[in-house]
Amino acid sequence: MINWGWAVVNRKVLVHLHLFYHNQLDYMMSRLKNICGCDWDLYVTVCENNEASEAKLKNFKPDVHIVKVDNLGYDVWPFIQVLRMVDINDYKYVLKLHTKAKYGFPLKTYSWRNALVDSILISKKQFRKVVSLFEEDSSVGFAGRSTYWMLFSGLVPEEQGMLNRMMKRLHLRYAENYYLSGTMFFARMSVFKPVVESDISAEDFSLFSKTASKATNAHVLERVFSFLAPNSGLKNAKLTYFSGRIKEFLKRLCSIEFIWSERQKGIVLFLFKKRFPLKIVKQKCYIPPVGAKEISKSFAVANVPRKRLVIFAGYCPDGKIKDSQLYYLNGLKNVADNIIFVCDCQILPQEIEKIKDIVSVCIFKHHGGYDFGSYKLGYKYALDKGLLNNVDEFILCNDSCYGPVFPFEKCFDSMKDKQCDFWGLVTNCNPKKRQPEHLQSFFIVIKSNVFNSDAFSRFMCRIKPQRKVKNVIKKYEIPFTNYLKKYGFSYAVFVPDGKFPYGNINKTFYPLTLIRDFEVPLVKVKVFNNIFLDKLREFSNDTLDYIERVNPELAEIIKKENDM
Repeated sequence: MINWGWAVVNRKVLVHLHLFYHNQLDYMMSRLKNICGCDWDLYVTVCENNEASEAKLKNFKPDVHIVKVDNLGYDVWPFIQVLRMVDINDYKYVLKLHTKAKYGFPLKTYSWRNALVDSILISKKQFRKVVSLFEEDSSVGFAGRSTYWMLFSGLVPEEQGMLNRMMKRLHLRYAENYYLSGTMFFARMSVFKPVVESDISAEDFSLFSKTASKATNAHVLERVFSFLAPNSGLKNAKLTYFSGRIKEFLKRLCSIEFIWSERQKGIVLFLFKKRFPLKIVKQKCYIPPVGAKEISKSFAVANVPRKRLVIFAGYCPDGKIKDSQLYYLNGLKNVADNIIFVCDCQILPQEIEKIKDIVSVCIFKHHGGYDFGSYKLGYKYALDKGLLNNVDEFILCNDSCYGPVFPFEKCFDSMKDKQCDFWGLVTNCNPKKRQPEHLQSFFIVIKSNVFNSDAFSRFMCRIKPQRKVKNVIKKYEIPFTNYLKKYGFSYAVFVPDGKFPYGNINKTFYPLTLIRDFEVPLVKVKVFNNIFLDKLREFSNDTLDYIERVNPELAEIIKKENDM
């Protein structure tokens, strides 16, 4: 038994590291060295042998156990295998870690991985505090980073069934409303006894569900782990660390100025001064890439047999048109006669070749109005050039989505007999923030009686540049639906609220349900770049797997653009 001030540890700690990305080993070892004041065994599982990693690990901890496992069940099945290799009665605690791919937008970082690991191992002091939490409060059984406890909701029906079956197999009851996302935690070893003694095997992770969710049982067990402590009569705990001290340090040392581009999180300047107050200044700053120019160009304008005109709002921060934008534009070309492509940025001249046979008009100009600013520019151009003449439907859409997952024709065929003046794919409302029900602006179809009206013209003309995208949503997206409704126009929605299983909420948080159950042709880019991480109710990997089944070409584009 060892007494080291804050806590008394009378048994070993089992540390499991699943090392899938070998280039992250140095970071992991820099954190593992903060384990102190106790005896601990290190088990490292790898999917492929790596002599350099093995040498580093043995130099770091000579008695390390390196175990080669099949690439199955992500980090969850290797963890269960390790638990079954040892006698769990020899350990009082278990610490589970694993490497993790980069996430984030516009710059991908290891912030998710770091937050989970650092909440336990940022320092020796933090590790001691975590163990003290367990030693001083015998009712604590499981702990992980506070900001990654997510509401237990959002599983699609089939996955909910898989979870129900897994809970029944392990003889567990639902005892928590939250689960720890990321499966990196510190826990009492005893709570994992049901998992160790269960009949869970490799076959549980080699099956594919109808939703094409690879190794879905790994995701199911991620939730199950958070139920283990409550089912043992213990409680879950949320871990934090000293982020507040950093701010206090900066208050004394310097002031901070943020140069915040309208759609580009990028530059942070630390300006050291004699005075100490913390000052945050946000100002508009668009920095075009080298060689980019403002370009407005008209190509061949088609006749109007389909009688549809599209304004597609985009953004190309590096001056290059993305493959996903080209794919989206080609999908629109199948349902529309003319496309006006408007970007809130400058463009490299050579990029125009990519779109000359797809769009009728392109306008690359920094205007600071986000998607609605682009809609305004496209609308004014269409009016001036008479492109709205003989048009029945006017489509406003933007590149905040990947698609089409399914051909747009299906969507338009479904809505052609709806008695309405304008329609969209999904609605959203937030009573807590006093946001009324409104069509989400990433895809709206407007009929001629609306876009030829004075009311519509007045709304479009009053759109102005905004400092933040939140202002655009507040001033234009949310009021747009009810503004037109006030003037006697009616609207419809492709995914009716009454048929959506999770209620009238932001449906884009359920991307798999939208595309699989309702065949919505678009899925938000934020699903895959980590922006929705704390809000998403369905796994991005599962959504991508389903897209890969129904549209492999689009899936490859998503993987490429998100390093997946």
